[in-house]
This record gives sequence, C-alpha cells and structure tokens, in this order.
Amino acid sequence: QAEMEVPANLQRLFVSGTELRKGMQLKSAVAHDSDAAEQLEAGYLDLTLQRRTPDQAAWSERFEAAGPLAHEVLKKAPALIKTDSELVEEAVGQCGRALEHAGQALLNNREV
Repeated sequence: QAEMEVPANLQRLFVSGTELRKGMQLKSAVAHDSDAAEQLEAGYLDLTLQRRTPDQAAWSERFEAAGPLAHEVLKKAPALIKTDSELVEEAVGQCGRALEHAGQALLNNREV
C-alpha cells in the first residue's frame, strides 16, 4: 500500500478469479483451482491486484456497513451503481434481497 501510494480501500486482490475478501483464507479461495492449490502448497501464488475507483470503494463500504440492510442502500443508489456487477455482487453478498434492486441487465446474470 505505502509503496504504491494506493489506499487499501481502493485495492482488490484476486487469486484464480476469486476476490480475496476480509477473513477469507487462501485455501478456500484456491479450492476450485487445482493449479493454484498446488502453487499454494509449493509456497508461491499468482495474484492479481486491481485498483478500484474512489466511488466504487465508497459504495462498497456503504454496502458492508449496511449489512442485512444493503438492499435499502442499493435501492437508493444511482443507476450506474445498480448496473455495476461487482458492486451488486457485494450488496447481494450482504443481503440477498439487494438483487431486487439490481439493474435489469444484471437480473439475468447467474453469477450475481
């Protein structure tokens, strides 16, 4: 964080396409990917660091803070947020009812 001068809340870390979230253990993140699991056992792992926009980070924090009321936060969010698949996934992760307020394009997306 300090070397890159990118605040932690703007950083997203992925392993094998799975975002590492607070409290997630590496073993569970690589469980679906045998190559990554082997790398982890060998003591190395390929990671991807992605930078968020400050706006995305702010909405992510709102959903996390709202917890089971994240659906109310998404309901009041602008259309741009309701169609951001990553943010909608985060809201749904906090509260399944948030999916009711996702943008139409995301409602048919099984990954959300």
